[in-house]
Amino acid sequence: MRILITVERLTPTGGREISVLELSRELARRGHEIDLFYDIGGELETEYRSFCRSITHAQMAIRPPRLLLSVGRTVPSAWAAKRHRPQVVFVQRFAEIPFGVIVGRLAQAPVVCCFHGYMYRRRTALLARYVSRFIAVSDDARHRWVRAGVNPARIDVVHNGINPQDYPFGGWAERATARRTLGLSPAALIVLYYGRLDAEKGVEVLLEAWRLADISPDDARLLLIGQPVIDPDPAGYARRLRDLAPPGCQWLAMRRDVVTPLHAADLVVLPSFSEGLPRTVIEAMATGRPVVASRVGGIPEVLSGPYDENMFEAGDAEGLAQLLRNRMDWRSRDPGLGARCRAHVIERFTVERMTDGVEQVLLEAARL
Repeated sequence: MRILITVERLTPTGGREISVLELSRELARRGHEIDLFYDIGGELETEYRSFCRSITHAQMAIRPPRLLLSVGRTVPSAWAAKRHRPQVVFVQRFAEIPFGVIVGRLAQAPVVCCFHGYMYRRRTALLARYVSRFIAVSDDARHRWVRAGVNPARIDVVHNGINPQDYPFGGWAERATARRTLGLSPAALIVLYYGRLDAEKGVEVLLEAWRLADISPDDARLLLIGQPVIDPDPAGYARRLRDLAPPGCQWLAMRRDVVTPLHAADLVVLPSFSEGLPRTVIEAMATGRPVVASRVGGIPEVLSGPYDENMFEAGDAEGLAQLLRNRMDWRSRDPGLGARCRAHVIERFTVERMTDGVEQVLLEAARL
């Protein structure tokens, strides 16, 4: 099958970019021909070129404030996409649906859109009429888009997944090695947050919870890895977070390698106000690290069953502080927890399962 995939950027700013890369690679491995169209370049281009039939820089997002100008810039890109004769057009953002529809009409190909999260757009129901199928990364995202006017019969849920081999289990030896690599305390318990440091991620709540937990820096450290991405003043917001940080906080810059800090950590925390189905939770559990997270978006779909008790209400710093205090000694109380976390991921959240679901939707849309 010839699949034309659109992505906003080739720079990993979060889990979405890595998930689309891994999905595209697996689709290519299964014999599908991938033509990639992107808006903003970045370091992932080399990896995409290793398996894509073609990669094209394009104007795709149509923005209402300058509608005619956006359309004028989009049409040449759509004509270029049509020449690849796609059998299905697979867009990753709601803003790219008009581009996908134009390409689909020119190439007589169906359009499939993936909802990685939820962000309401005006005329949602109108635009949705021109899309053959939708993929939501969580049941929560599906419910939200149904309420926004999308036909529920055209939305399939496919959870995100990872390759467990890329996130190996880390025991005591890996923990010690990772801490030496990062220059971290060999003895203190380490709680890790990694990812975007934007307001919607709840980092300010985490810093307040760490203050309320009142844990001695000799006993535990809060390690924060990342940087603001969408804040209008990223440097200013980063300074604000550091000013709010209580004793015991350590900061590292954003890094592509997350396995080393995961192996160095004992516990991972995700205090977001909104999420689709975050890779952070899946990656951490794959390495044998339990996760404490806010009860939002698709997180409860990962932290289900016995892991449900590790969630708190978004914005509740005191609730988060209590969970952190209660989970500090999990290694001594429940030494088998790490292995069960990894087994949970392998059973339900692998890239193979994700690709199976997406591939089925694309094939059905193209009627192949």
